[in-house]
Amino acid sequence: MIIKGTFYAGRRRYVCAHQGQPTWDRFEAELQERLPRFRGLITPTSRVDIDDYIAFQELTIELLYGGDQQAYWKLGYESGRWALTEGPYAHLLAGAQRGLTTLQELMVRLWSVYTDQGRYRATRSPEGFEIEVDQLDRWHACIELTIMGYGHGLIELITGAEATPQRIYGAAEGRLGCMYRFELDEANDAINAAGAAGSGPAARGQQARP
Repeated sequence: MIIKGTFYAGRRRYVCAHQGQPTWDRFEAELQERLPRFRGLITPTSRVDIDDYIAFQELTIELLYGGDQQAYWKLGYESGRWALTEGPYAHLLAGAQRGLTTLQELMVRLWSVYTDQGRYRATRSPEGFEIEVDQLDRWHACIELTIMGYGHGLIELITGAEATPQRIYGAAEGRLGCMYRFELDEANDAINAAGAAGSGPAARGQQARP
């Protein structure tokens, strides 16, 4: 499984903005010391092996967030918003806002350019949207939480509504994949504004704690 290098620029921007450039510089030095893959330049088009990606995420949490795995969600959330506003996929946001593509189509497209494995499904539900990821060979908390945090950020950015995540299933159930529902305030208006179509299952689940 390969991950596109866009995550690296997004993480650098977020850490520099919230913890300062010196913090990022220290982190990057330690990263390069421990993980040889990151000693070279990582660009948005770089291809990073899943093992190196997971190690990068684990080191981020260890060194910058005191081991708090819930930080994965926040990092994913901010990465999603950055990618569509300042990052390499900003042009896709305009199309979604003009109704040229649905929110579901946009999220599936982003997944297809972000990695070369897995099935990503985004569907409308009566309450908002549901996202499911499966058919992966590897699983890790960082994959589940950053993916769903990323989707959370996109949903709120495009609909303009607050979304409350609920976990339907995930790593806790011993499955290689996950599914979350995102309930929107004023769901019908927000969904219509996003140009969404389709329907999804209506089973309720455990509320996530990003």
